[in-house]
Formats: sequence, structure tokens, C-alpha cells
Amino acid sequence: MANLIQELVPLSPEEQEDALKNLSKKLHPIQIDDKVYMIPVEVNDLIDNLMEQIDVLKSSTLDFGRKKN
Repeated sequence: MANLIQELVPLSPEEQEDALKNLSKKLHPIQIDDKVYMIPVEVNDLIDNLMEQIDVLKSSTLDFGRKKN
């Protein structure tokens, strides 16, 4: 008996097929402008690390990106 993967339900048959093919690869979904792309997990980790660095810079006492008077 087949199992239903809820995340695939709203996808078109072609998108479902692509998603299932990518399950065997080390890919991670990323959504940009309502479109889902599968990217290597290493690239996803890089994006996550960059986002963390941005958060640190925003919360630091440095005036990142601001002009001083």
C-alpha cells in the first residue's frame, strides 16, 4: 500500500515526480517568489550561515551599512 506525502499534494504531477526523484539526492527545497527550487544541502547550509551572520551584524553595536554624520 502506498503512503501519502502531504507536502506533494498541492504540486503538479511533474513537480511531484521531480520531488520524488530528488529524495534520493542530498537536496533541500528553497522557495523563491512562490516557486520551489531544489538546491544542494551544502548551499542551503551556506545560506543559513549567511542569514545567521546578518542577524549577528544587525544586533551588534556596529552601524552596519549606515553613514556616519
